[in-house]
Amino acid sequence: MSTTPLTADLPLRLAERRPRVVVLGDAILDGWLSGECRRLCREAPAPVLEVRSDACAPGGGPATARRTWRRWAPSPTWSPWSGTTRTDAG
Repeated sequence: MSTTPLTADLPLRLAERRPRVVVLGDAILDGWLSGECRRLCREAPAPVLEVRSDACAPGGGPATARRTWRRWAPSPTWSPWSGTTRTDAG
């Protein structure tokens, strides 16, 4: 088995080989809240946030899989958030 040096062109070499990648991890949903904080909670020294907007995105294993697919694959072979089960490549 030959070893591949870790050089700056490694991502390009991997993309050319189109390896099969399996990502295992916890399915986590990351969330962000934005707003204004004007006071502290009465029961504890914790800020009370008046939420103006929120956003969610895949976290944990799904975030890693999403970044990997976006970089090296035309489309995912399986994705829990899109329902895709096959790619046009096979």
